[in-house]
Amino acid sequence: MHARIGPACLLRRGVVCQTCVDVCDARALRYDMRGGGAGEVRLNQDACTGCGDCLPVCPVGAIALQGGDDA
Repeated sequence: MHARIGPACLLRRGVVCQTCVDVCDARALRYDMRGGGAGEVRLNQDACTGCGDCLPVCPVGAIALQGGDDA
C-alpha cells in the first residue's frame, strides 16, 4: 500500500500546506517548489510504507491509501 495525493490538495488551490510532509517519518513525501505557484507534494512510492500517518493530518482529506488487496 502507498499514499495517493488527490485533487483536493490545498497546494493545487494555491494554499501553502505541508502537514503531510512534516509527519512522514519515512520521508516518502516531500514539498517541491519547482512546480510553481504554492508548489506540490511529491510522493516516492518506493519509500512509502503505507503507515497512514499522513491521512489524519490532511485538513481537506486529500490523501488516501491505495494498493495491496484493494488495488
